[in-house]
Amino acid sequence: MVDKKEHVYRGVRIKEQPNAVGECHVYVDGKPLRHVVHHSPDGFNWGYGGSGPADLALSILAHHFGETPTKDQIYQGWCLCWFYHQYFKWVFVSLIQDDEWETNSDMVQAAIDQINEDKSPDWLARAKNLRDFPNIDDYYEALEGQEHRIF
Repeated sequence: MVDKKEHVYRGVRIKEQPNAVGECHVYVDGKPLRHVVHHSPDGFNWGYGGSGPADLALSILAHHFGETPTKDQIYQGWCLCWFYHQYFKWVFVSLIQDDEWETNSDMVQAAIDQINEDKSPDWLARAKNLRDFPNIDDYYEALEGQEHRIF
């Protein structure tokens, strides 16, 4: 479920030298954003389409949707944050070019809405299943005896 409280997300890249990669820190409401580790065990990044930005997208969306996905849920693709994160990385995280940035829940939701506008009805039905059945076993139990498909 999407948390209705307005949150502020803030990123800071600390560089020792002007052309250095830097160390990236991301906060939500002044506290460190929980890193949902999947692509980048080394941490967050932004401004391009790599593994650090993918984990940042995954982590922002997990917070936005109020999810704390297990590794199994991520590997099964059975959480909203996983479902949206690659698209969110490209329409949002990869476009951040500054070493310091700030955004909020409304902007995150606007990016999700933009993604939804670009997707097919089947894709949106899959997103609805993820919202209605947070556990893949619940989904299969509800559909027991029915012909169904996930995708």
